[in-house]
Amino acid sequence: MIVDEGFYCYKCKKEVLMEVRITRFDTCDFCGVDLRVCFNCRFHDLSYPNECREIGTAYVRERDRGNFCASFEFAKGKDRLSGAEVAKDEVKSKLDALFKK
Repeated sequence: MIVDEGFYCYKCKKEVLMEVRITRFDTCDFCGVDLRVCFNCRFHDLSYPNECREIGTAYVRERDRGNFCASFEFAKGKDRLSGAEVAKDEVKSKLDALFKK
């Protein structure tokens, strides 16, 4: 089994070539979403308080928008990213069902 350790955009799942450190203003070359976001961070975890495994991080309201988090580290591997999108879609569908949207 080959383990893919590249960096991937959480939204389009395409590989991000990183030659320098990702900044708040960097975007994906393929889909245009911000790259320095919680969903791309290796510490993002829905089961933790504030959805982050790093202790003491500031609350981030929009986890899909560029931010200034000092703990940000780009997640490696394509499979690591699937959880954020799946969880987000599940929550949205449950809320839609609850409010009969």
